[in-house]
Formats: sequence, structure tokens, C-alpha cells
Amino acid sequence: MQVAPLPDDETERLRVLRSLHILDTPAEEAFDRVTRVLARALEVPVALVSLVDEHRQWFKSRLGMEACETSRDVSFCSHALHEVDMLVVEDARNDPRFADNPFVAGPESVRFYAGVPLRSSDGHAIGTLCAIDTVPRTLSPEDAAIMRDLAAIVERELLSRESTYSARVLHHADTQAIRLSETRFRTIFEQTPTGAAIVAPDGRFVEVNARLCEMLGYSADELVMLTFQQITFVEDLESDLQNLRQLLAGHIPTYAMEKRYLRRDGSHLWVQLHVALVRQANGEPLHFIAIVEDIAARKENERLQREHRAALEEQVDERTAELRATNMRLRGEVARRETIEATLRAQNEHLQAVIDNAQDAYVAIDGEGRITEWNDAAEHMFGWGRHEVMGLPMAETIVPAAWRAAHDAGMRRFIRTGVATILSKATEVTALRRSGELFPAELRISTAATPDGETLFAFITDVSERKRVEAEIIESREAIQKVTDSLPVLIAYVDRDLRYQFNNDGYRRLLGRDTASMRGKPVASAMPAAMYRTLAPSFRRALAGERLQHDDVEDHEAHPRTWSVSLVPDMRGREVIGFYMMAQDVTSRRQAERKLRAQAMRDALTGLPNRRALLLHLTHNIASDSATRQALAVFFLDLDQFKPVNDAYGHEAGDELLRLVGARLTETVRHSDFTSRLAGDEFVIVSHGVADEATAARIADAICSALNRPFMLAGTEVRIATSVGVVVCNARARTTPDALLAAADSAMYEAKREGRNRYRLAAPIVE
Repeated sequence: MQVAPLPDDETERLRVLRSLHILDTPAEEAFDRVTRVLARALEVPVALVSLVDEHRQWFKSRLGMEACETSRDVSFCSHALHEVDMLVVEDARNDPRFADNPFVAGPESVRFYAGVPLRSSDGHAIGTLCAIDTVPRTLSPEDAAIMRDLAAIVERELLSRESTYSARVLHHADTQAIRLSETRFRTIFEQTPTGAAIVAPDGRFVEVNARLCEMLGYSADELVMLTFQQITFVEDLESDLQNLRQLLAGHIPTYAMEKRYLRRDGSHLWVQLHVALVRQANGEPLHFIAIVEDIAARKENERLQREHRAALEEQVDERTAELRATNMRLRGEVARRETIEATLRAQNEHLQAVIDNAQDAYVAIDGEGRITEWNDAAEHMFGWGRHEVMGLPMAETIVPAAWRAAHDAGMRRFIRTGVATILSKATEVTALRRSGELFPAELRISTAATPDGETLFAFITDVSERKRVEAEIIESREAIQKVTDSLPVLIAYVDRDLRYQFNNDGYRRLLGRDTASMRGKPVASAMPAAMYRTLAPSFRRALAGERLQHDDVEDHEAHPRTWSVSLVPDMRGREVIGFYMMAQDVTSRRQAERKLRAQAMRDALTGLPNRRALLLHLTHNIASDSATRQALAVFFLDLDQFKPVNDAYGHEAGDELLRLVGARLTETVRHSDFTSRLAGDEFVIVSHGVADEATAARIADAICSALNRPFMLAGTEVRIATSVGVVVCNARARTTPDALLAAADSAMYEAKREGRNRYRLAAPIVE
């Protein structure tokens, strides 16, 4: 027994077979119908659709055989894979390749085998359609033609599976992109340093991040059981609801407000709330996105400032009343002196009160650099009590050791010249607490002449919190830049003057642009001219507050590309200050979609529109508006003498003849006419604007004459003819594609019965 060698394309052949996902699947009527027809047509007891993988042949459809698979080593089909047309074994016992094969010598007693290779769209043989008998026999040309036709049907079914798998691959790629986008959103949502929540239209919390739970004292599971109305301070609820109603009505795109939340422990928390609405594709509200910032510290500072201001105003009122009373009581020089002294005392006390209650540390030093004044804020800021620092050198108290030499040199220069570079302006310095901690501070120094000499007054502000906030802002901006740079899309921000103010790294990766050089440039100078003309009207609409989406924007400047472009206005209050522009390259996706649509509507052999395209064409024309509809004529063609040519010259010659017939029909009819291959050797032509039978008859006669001329096949002249059935349809007629085809088909059979190579007209279809 000879084992069939592996085909040269074995690796690619197996890849294609696996990609069909057909192995070990249940039986299907589409394949079983073929094996039944094959067994009946050839009168054989066994008919199989066999697929050959690495180690076995597996039967997708089997008739007359119990086993669903056999070893590849003993299979006839492994040998058939190497055949260009088909493998025929008339008597296996007389064939050295199979004489001692178990299926020949064993109880199965296989004597006759005929197998046609089944090929993928790329020409790889992945299996066979085969017929088996237990007696020797000869395969007639007619039976061979039947097997080839049935094999073509199986191949078309497998090709359909290839197309379906390609569509699934595209769908999987889109799904992966969506999942990546969702993951990035989830990372930003969870890692943002502010509270964040997704809220349903009825106020129920759908999702919350860890920062919001920390701020409110609830767990995530507890919060999603509540609504924002339940945890909003009652005095702030109506303002919040009024803003929500404006947002839902579309009067505002977002809103921001200060409000109070009730924390889990019963205390209330001041927050800055920012809310945006996300709508579904049909415009219905989907959910709100809420960003929550803790402003309790700011509110507390505002309260303290109000209290301090009220206390100062009260003191001013008290001192004013005292001065007024004193002026009333006292007369003369003594009275004036006492009034002046009282006024000075009041001013000093008032100044001292201001200094003591100031938010900034106040430190006064004499000409020798020793501390002469130290307010309460200085005690809290540096950790030294007033009584502890009076008379101490300031350099050794609050100036870090690394800066003391420079401080002493500056003091000596000031004493000598009366000039200091840092006088009367804010300067950032590093200060020292009693604990040894260094912190950033803002220093403002003034001078004044006193009886004891020149005195320096320093106001010192702890800017640690401000620096921390600035660092968080920078970190947040860097994080946003990193996120946008990693996305496989172009992201830009455009101002009202249509100039780029931001571009992500996609412009460098996808377009080779230097993003830094693009900032500040007009969009018109950086964008391809044709693409700019397409989008310019949408830019104006975006600046008017409209959110826009363009799914197919063409760019042919450097490389043909198709972009999906989104424009999102940037609203500040009621004013649009610019817009965000996001563009994704969808060229590959659109090309794949167009290719799949084209393949589904074309006959693989002739390249003409297929039955599906014909039915869509007729449906579109019949269902069009009556004012624009035209009369039409349908010509149903069936070739005469095609089968003898196919039998005499072979299946491949028959295919070539069908291609030549399609080409000649296209040349014969008008350019505007619709020429299609229905199936086998049947063609259908739709001629528009043909309203009378005389015109239809001339066209049919021309078709018959054209196909009656000889064709050249591999240097041999062959002749065929055609029978044509014609039906004319009035522009106002109510009919269906099936009714038109049935009428033309019936007329065609009448022409065949009358001798072939002629045409016959069906009764016209009128209103």
C-alpha cells in the first residue's frame, strides 16, 4: 500500500482548513444534499464530503458509511489532493497504490473510487467530494461533469464560511479596541485624585471611585444603594436639581456648583461639583458623570477670614467711638495731647491686632539681625513661642544652615548701603521649622526707621499646600498627556481662531509631525487642503456649540486614508472657547467592508453581478418612486449546446466559455443595462427604458446573433447558441422580482421547445 505524500502547500492548506472551524461539527443539510444527489446520479452506495487534516480524513457529510473518520494514511482522498481535476480508480485491486489497502482487502471491499479536490478561495486543496462503489466501473464524461458541478457547490459553501470567518475576525478586532478604550477609561476613573461617580438619571449612584468613598465615609457597595438626593444637604438640594433639569433639557452642556454632602458619620462636607451628561445615540439621557473636589479647607479659611474681618471692624468701631467721646470731653492742649496719644495707642493696638491675627507669619528684626517681633502665625508656622525667640538671631532660628552665610552677607550689605535686592517684592525661599523640617515659603520684606535704628519687617507665607496643589496639577496634566499619547487616535485641541493648542503623540506616530511645532499654527496650514475644505463647515458648527461626528473623511494628500473624525465643543459657562478634535484611521476597516460587500454581490467565475445582486437591482427599480421609475425589459438566457462543449473539452474549458459569454453579452447590450449570471449557464439582462415589445425583440435578436458567433477555446473554434425569454414591464406596473423572472423563464422554455437558438416574448406586465 502506498501512503500519499504531503502536498507542497501542506502548512498553508492546514491553516486554511482550521480557519473554517468546520472540523468535528454536526451534519448540515447544505452538504448532505450534495452527497444524496451524487449517490443518486452515479448510482453508487457511498458518497462523501471528506476533509483531510494532519492525521485523518473526516467526513462532513457521509452517505452509505458508518464511520465518521478514517486514518489519513489509508485514505484514497489523500491521493486525490494532488490531482488538478479529479482522481478516478476504476478497479482498486488492479492499482498498485491501493491493492493491499485495508479498505480494498478488508470487509469494505472498495473497488471503485472517484474524488474531486475541494479547493479554498486561494486554491488550496482541503478535501474531496468522492463516490465509492464495491464493484469495478468506468466513470463517464457526463458523470465526471456532474461530480465537478457538485464539487463547485461544496466549494461555494466553504467559501461562504471563509467570508464569515473574516467578518468574525474584523468584529473581534473592533471588540478588542472597545475593550481597550473601556480599560483606559476605567484607569482614569479609578486613579484620578478627585472624587468621581457615574450617576443614573434618577439620581442613583451607578459607579463610584475610591476617592469619593474616602471623602464621604461610605464603602462603594453602600453608595450604590443610595441616590445623590439622599446624601445632599437639604438646603443645597433644590439648586442642584434645578441645574440637573437645565442639563437634561439641553439648555446647558455641563454645570459646576458648590454644595454640601452629608457624610456617613453625620457631618457635612463642602465640595466643588462638576457634572456632565452622557446621552445615548438617540439623544436619550444615559447617565451623568460627576467630578467631586473637597473644598472643606477653603471654606474653613473663608469662615476664619470673615470672623477676623468682623472682629477688626468691631474694634475699629469701638476705637472710633472712644475717640469721639474723648474729643467731646477734653479741651485745650492737654486734651489734644491725650487725644493724639489715645489715637496712637489705638493705631498701635489696631496694628498689633492685625499683625497678631494675620494669616502670614510676621517677623521684625533690628539692624543686627535679631528678632524684635513675632506674631501668633509665626508661632504656629515655625514652632517657636514668642517668648523663646525674642532677641535671637533670625538666621539661626528660621534660616536653613545652607543659606545662613548668604543671609548674613545680605544683612551686612543692607546695613552698609541701605539697599537690598529682595525689598518690597515677593521671593520664594526655603524656611526652617523648629522640628528641623524645611518647607517652601514666600517672603516679603519692608523697612522702616525707628528710634532704635533701621528695622526690617518680614511677612512669611507657608506655600507648601500651594506647591503640593501645583505639583498635583502638573502630575495630572502629565498623566493626561501620557494617556492621550498612548491612544491609537489623533487628539488635538483647537481654539476659536482655529489654531492648534494641543496635539497628542499620535500626530508624530501616525503622520510623522512634530507636535511641538504644530502648537499655535492655523489648522488650515497643517491639515491637507481637501480634508480642511471638507471639515471647515463643521469647525464653525463646533464653535457654535454643536457636537459632530464624521465617519468617512477622505485624505489623499500623501497616502489614501479614511478618517473617522469627532468634534467636541469646549464650553466655559455659555461660551465656546474651542473644541477637541479626535480622528481615527479607519482605512483598513472600510476597505475590508467594501471588499466583503463586493465579493457577496459578484459571480466568482464571470465577475458579473450574481443572483443576489440581480434581485436587489430589480427590487430597487420596482420599489422606486413612481415619478422616477422607468419601464424595463428582462431577458432570461439559457445557453444551447453548452453541455456538449463542456463534456468534450472539460470543465475548465466550460468555465472559460461562460466567462467569454459574459464578456460578449456585456459588449452587446448598452452600458446602462444590467448583465448578470443567475446560475450554471443561465444569464439575465435588465434593459431600462424599454417600454415596447418591438424594441425588446430587437435587443433579444441581437443577443441571439452575438452568441451564435463562434468562440475560440484554446485555439479551437466552438459554436453555441442561446434561448431567450423576454418580458416587458410598464413603469407603473405593480410586480415583484420573482414574478418578472418567472415570466421571462417561462418564455425562455417556450423558445427551447420550439427549436432553440431563438427568443420568445412573455405577456407584458402592465398597470
